[in-house]
Amino acid sequence: MNLAPSVTAAAVIIWYGLSGLAQCSRDFDDQLVEECILPPYIRNQYYSRENGLNTLTVVAASSFERKTVVSIASAIVDTSAMEDTTTSEVCMKMTCNRPSKATRKCQILAENGQTVYDSDMYRLLIKDTTKNCFRCRELAIRTINVLEFRQTECYSADVVESLPLLCRTLRDRLIRYAVPWVTLFSVNPTPVSCRSSIEGVWKFQYHLEQFSGHHCKHPKNNLTSCPDPGNRYSTENRFYISYGACSELSWRKEDPGIVPFRDSSMTFTCLGDWYVGKDHYFAAANLGENRPEEKYRCFIENRDDDQYLGQSLTATCANLKTPRRSPVIIRLERVKPVVINATCYLPKNFTGKWINTAHAAVDSKVEMNATHLIDIRKPDQGVAVLTTYVCQEQKKNRFMMARVGVGGCQVFYVCWHFLPRHHNIIRYRVGIAYAQKDFRLVCSWTSFLQQREWKFDLLIASNPFPVECPIGGKFIFAQAGDIPLQTRVRGGVTKSPRDQVECKEYETDFSVCPQQWYKQYTTKQILIDLDKCMTLDWQAKPIGEYDEPDYILHCIGYWRENARSFW
Repeated sequence: MNLAPSVTAAAVIIWYGLSGLAQCSRDFDDQLVEECILPPYIRNQYYSRENGLNTLTVVAASSFERKTVVSIASAIVDTSAMEDTTTSEVCMKMTCNRPSKATRKCQILAENGQTVYDSDMYRLLIKDTTKNCFRCRELAIRTINVLEFRQTECYSADVVESLPLLCRTLRDRLIRYAVPWVTLFSVNPTPVSCRSSIEGVWKFQYHLEQFSGHHCKHPKNNLTSCPDPGNRYSTENRFYISYGACSELSWRKEDPGIVPFRDSSMTFTCLGDWYVGKDHYFAAANLGENRPEEKYRCFIENRDDDQYLGQSLTATCANLKTPRRSPVIIRLERVKPVVINATCYLPKNFTGKWINTAHAAVDSKVEMNATHLIDIRKPDQGVAVLTTYVCQEQKKNRFMMARVGVGGCQVFYVCWHFLPRHHNIIRYRVGIAYAQKDFRLVCSWTSFLQQREWKFDLLIASNPFPVECPIGGKFIFAQAGDIPLQTRVRGGVTKSPRDQVECKEYETDFSVCPQQWYKQYTTKQILIDLDKCMTLDWQAKPIGEYDEPDYILHCIGYWRENARSFW
């Protein structure tokens, strides 16, 4: 009997899943089905909570061994009379969501000869050797310590005609009733930095989703995730949560599964984080808990709403829908842990509001007074990030500033190198951050990480005043680039009809002239017209009397840098 399935090339397969960690939108488009060889970095032992039972899964190169463990000495419920069950599975075929463009296979051969796996979602053909049946399993690699999978029922057959045919139930069901994800946590996790998961200091109030009327705001409620570079024992991969018990929830204390509602402090180690759309998930393990079902927890936050944090009450991420639709809903309030006093002054003409051009992908603004600089960055998606810099020491144009983020942890010291303000422009550059308060170290020239040519970023006044342009005359020009200027009518077309004047010659026009365009513009403005009529009448006057420039630019500053002129 031939047990090896005859698998055809996969057609376009799109699957949905809103249960668990929400839907996965990557598709398996027109890639080859190949022999199953799973990535080496996920071959490990994992724990999961399935159907109320503890399950251990050993992932090998082409096989799975799943053991349902019921006889646990530290379990909440007495299970000594029950027996463990073991299932052996063989992975026979696989497809992935990001195959090689050249071979369309999941394994990519790098230049150094090593095999690289670039995909984070796999569709596997699994044979259950214990029951002699086949199933389709989708495996998602969330982090190096966390996997998720969902699978079909096991079908008894001697030959599977097609992997897409076997996986059809994972994509044909409605979104609301999709097959839920099962979360696998590494039993021996690799330490992961918490910086990308959560960083800062917060106080909070929390409540259970099923008891939404009870909100616990207690002075002991605190969440701290602060790496400490000066600590010989690394705290980079840990964060701490302290819960205070509220009186209106005291009647739940006898429930051993509701641990957060007692006065307790927990130390978590981060297992990694990942994104699904705008939702940011991260997993953690409680270092003070030996019971596996109480050790692992999942958290969720949203990049557009950093006020709420959702937490699971069990070892799964499947019940986290949004931060406000989670088993435990935490409302965060940022805490500024330290207050830094200023010990020097910024130039007086720097005071005001500025537009920062250093961050093209975000809306960045700067506000300055005599001692403080506040950098406000608003990305296209997400909430604004506010960072405060406090002047500590000055030497000529270099200022050592203490950097304090709202909800930040340690204070870092950064050197700002300012050039004197010219018109509406301040040129500056920023060095790298140091934990040590030492001007000679922080403001050394090597801290700016630049070679022979120094590169300065710009601060432009929010309400600039016009200045005389550094160029004068009339020019024709040609355009090059991806986004050329387009002809337009500023303010829209006039209500009165224009005279039908036939223009025989058009030219581009770039002009900076006194009393130009009927004396209504000055040499503080640059006029750009992409199709100016150059035809004259019998009196040598332009016949295009209704011509208006397409663009009017006001000069607000100019300077020289690296033997080049900018304005």
